[in-house]
Amino acid sequence: MQAANRARIVFLFFIIYACFALASSPARARSARWAVVAGNNLGGAERIPLRFAEEDARRLARVLTSLGGFEPDRVQMLLGKSPREFIEAIRRAQQGIAAIDRDRKSILLIYYSGHADGENLDLGDERLGLAELKSEAAAAGSDVSFIVLDACYSGAAARDKGGRSAPSFLRFAESPRASGRVILTSAAASELAQESDEIGSSFFTHYLVSGLMGDADRSGDRRVTLAELYRYVYDRTVNRTVDTLPGVQHPAFSYDLEGEGSIVLTDLNNESTGIVLPVESAGNYLLFDSGNSTVVAELTKHPGTRRMIPLSPGKYVLKKRLSSHLLAAEIRIASGELMTMTDQSMQRIEFDSPTSKGWDLALGTRARRLEAQALMGWTAFLRAPAGGIWSAPAAGAGVMLRGWPARNWNTRLSVVSGAWRHSLPLPERRLGFLLVFLETACDLGRALEYGPFALELGGRALVDFVQRRFDSGGYTGNDQSAGAGLGPYALFSVRLGRLRLAVDLSAGALFFPGADKTVVPYTSGGLTLGLGI
Repeated sequence: MQAANRARIVFLFFIIYACFALASSPARARSARWAVVAGNNLGGAERIPLRFAEEDARRLARVLTSLGGFEPDRVQMLLGKSPREFIEAIRRAQQGIAAIDRDRKSILLIYYSGHADGENLDLGDERLGLAELKSEAAAAGSDVSFIVLDACYSGAAARDKGGRSAPSFLRFAESPRASGRVILTSAAASELAQESDEIGSSFFTHYLVSGLMGDADRSGDRRVTLAELYRYVYDRTVNRTVDTLPGVQHPAFSYDLEGEGSIVLTDLNNESTGIVLPVESAGNYLLFDSGNSTVVAELTKHPGTRRMIPLSPGKYVLKKRLSSHLLAAEIRIASGELMTMTDQSMQRIEFDSPTSKGWDLALGTRARRLEAQALMGWTAFLRAPAGGIWSAPAAGAGVMLRGWPARNWNTRLSVVSGAWRHSLPLPERRLGFLLVFLETACDLGRALEYGPFALELGGRALVDFVQRRFDSGGYTGNDQSAGAGLGPYALFSVRLGRLRLAVDLSAGALFFPGADKTVVPYTSGGLTLGLGI
């Protein structure tokens, strides 16, 4: 009898344990998930087009299908679409949710990246009200709905009747919830949402994707919960934008949840393709897509734990930043392959010249290697080939190749020409002439950069053709001289996105064989306007 009672007790405990195990199993194993992922670079004629809103939508969609338990046919991606198409996509998800077994939990995720004004999403020349978007999400009938907005002033969507705002330290552990609605926005109601060419993404979505890929996993259980994701995105976005020109950006959060159980957004336990960082590895890593050089993920690895980065098959570049240099490796991942990466398997790369974090955001794009230039200024021959001092305004064009022949070195080829009237003093009159010159130059200089500012010092080789055209005082005719020379130059510049404005100063000596004055000192100064190609 006692043995039978013990058996019943053991069986009862087994049943209770199994129930709790099922209740705490990953949400992706039990829930049916739908997503509407929208990105729109355009926000109407009065708004500057965004560069990465649509690419951010693509990046999130890839993570949802690979790690988030979303079936590919249940993820609708809308790029540059209208409000009508946005609403229709939500209603298609509603139809799918209505058709599933009600014993299964349903999750709907709606993501938007683009322009907004606090009350509306700006999709091209049309608008979709935030109130209408939230109403459609509620009408979809999912057990849990997420609205994620990466847009300026999007925090207004989190100020909703019945919802609760979450501080940066969001304490979900005190009362974990499992159903209801969640709104996560990239910025507060009065803040701009920012994107950066440096990472090829908005700051918010960059850390949203990195967090879902595992960097937000604080517990070490290889699952990313809603609470972990918000803590991670908030901390990283605030830290990264604190020194940008538009100012710090605070992600906002509102929730109205009921029930029990943590909401697991991504689960890395069953992934078999990617990169493995061993237990002893530690540091900050960036992973790039080798095809388009966009940032796939950013992560911090702590010693003492093995870390797996799930990836789709393809080619990537992994970089690790150390105090004095970078480590980098090109990686090709096949399906089902787990590649272990150590410091010893990566190549040492020296740092580029220092830049100021945040300037790329303000300026819109980083420096391009090839630059077309327009030049204008004034050139003076201090002891002209035929005597006297000649000078003339000059204008021309050039092309600069940055980073060649070595890092921080620049090479430029340019052609300028100019003309100015001068006269020769004669005993009874002055003899007028038109001075015409054509100059080709090759520059090689070393650049010292800080953010958008640069000082370039180097040497300049010149070939000049100078002609005098006499047309007054009863005398007509031309004389000309050709020469070559060398001299130093200094270039002070500031970069404004793809544009670069520079002040160019130079001096040196030209050699004119056969002229009255064989060695001719010269000086020049002017402005250069460059356009990165």
